[in-house]
Amino acid sequence: MKKIMFFTLVVSILLFPKSLSAQDQQKTSLSISPPLSEIVIQPGKSVTQAFNITNEGSVNLEVIPTVVPFAPHPETGEPVLLLNSTRFPFATLQNLDKALDKPFLLKAKQSDQLVLRIAIPEKEKEKDYYVTLLLQTKPSGLTQLNETGSISQAYLGVHLLVSVSKSGEDKGNLTIHQFKSAKFLDTFSDISPKLFVKNNGTTFTKAHGEIKIISLTGEIIKLFPILPENVLSGGVRELHTSLPDPEDAKSAIPAPFTYKPLFLLGSYTVTARVFAENQIAEEVTIQVFAFPFSLVAFIISLYFTRHVIVSVREKRETKAKVVDRISKE
Repeated sequence: MKKIMFFTLVVSILLFPKSLSAQDQQKTSLSISPPLSEIVIQPGKSVTQAFNITNEGSVNLEVIPTVVPFAPHPETGEPVLLLNSTRFPFATLQNLDKALDKPFLLKAKQSDQLVLRIAIPEKEKEKDYYVTLLLQTKPSGLTQLNETGSISQAYLGVHLLVSVSKSGEDKGNLTIHQFKSAKFLDTFSDISPKLFVKNNGTTFTKAHGEIKIISLTGEIIKLFPILPENVLSGGVRELHTSLPDPEDAKSAIPAPFTYKPLFLLGSYTVTARVFAENQIAEEVTIQVFAFPFSLVAFIISLYFTRHVIVSVREKRETKAKVVDRISKE
């Protein structure tokens, strides 16, 4: 169960440039940490979270912080910013010299801190809010222009998952939205299923489970643990397995479910098992069949090639015999 007002920090960066020339991209570089914050908070309570920002570039930046909502993409679950939507009303900056939607200066090679306070009214109903602390940046002084003559801008954001809950209970409810794989495979290809889940619950939750590949003899030949990624309430998300992060031995990075042995042959059972924290697992199975289609096609092509060569040779020999007989006559 999630603890009330407990933070979990997960790697998830949002960074997208707008109207940036190659020269400006080399000069402007902004970083922020932590990259994501999960907040479970009771109505009537407040919490603060500090975000450290660093201008790693060579130009001074004008930074405008704002908090905007986002929603999961209906097919992939990726965050989609709702820039024209109503702003999140429960967030303010605690900095004495900074405010939301107001610009401030961040000099080159310097760091600063934004202290965000979220205060939930006592009568606020239990629900999730998905918002992004978005930093709009541009070179200060209005002197840095890109190749089109417009002012270069870049956006950097941190996602905040805010769950207003009296109990702090995980009320996620995951169902398998889609589980698919090619049904007929070549012997020398791989088994690469795709798994999408939907959260029909009222709070964001993490997906757990595994995908198993079972041979015709009943042996489990591959077991993929599912990376525990967040699935937002009402959202659909594609899940992944995990690989060790080469830059951080204690962390994992998402990877596709891909099983590629030396060769495949016959029937295989692929089973997905998924569940949330307080939920009974759901299981779905699909069958795939592997056959050496490419090898058979190669043998057939060799046969026909040989047949054509032999036929051409026989015709030439027959023609030569006829010509030879006529010349003798």
